[in-house]
Amino acid sequence: MIFSRLEQFSDSQAITADAAATNVWDGLAAGGAIGEEMYLVVQVDTTFTDLTSLTIELATDTALPIDASSTVLASKTVLAADLTAGSTVMTVRVPREQDRYVGVFYDSNGTDPTAGAISAFLTNNIQQENLLY
Repeated sequence: MIFSRLEQFSDSQAITADAAATNVWDGLAAGGAIGEEMYLVVQVDTTFTDLTSLTIELATDTALPIDASSTVLASKTVLAADLTAGSTVMTVRVPREQDRYVGVFYDSNGTDPTAGAISAFLTNNIQQENLLY
């Protein structure tokens, strides 16, 4: 996969409660809309403990912050058993229709995790057979 740090939302970000990704993509600063097909890829860097599941939302908004009230473009709930280090838990095409800011929001379900870290980024180069539409 090819990606730029400018398209990285989370870099081994520890998730211990509901949280927005560390970084957002600013369409205005990037010169407008995404020009080619882009995909969000979310990978687990550290195995999660204690929670029941984690809902990952690709979200957009006209203003910061990206949070639970932002418009959801794509969402996936991943069971705790699947949140293991090294696994790719979400790959989804980013819709072209979006507001100025695009980011990721993590919603922990059940007990908040005491361990677990995520990396999430945009890329234009992925394995086509692994896509969610």
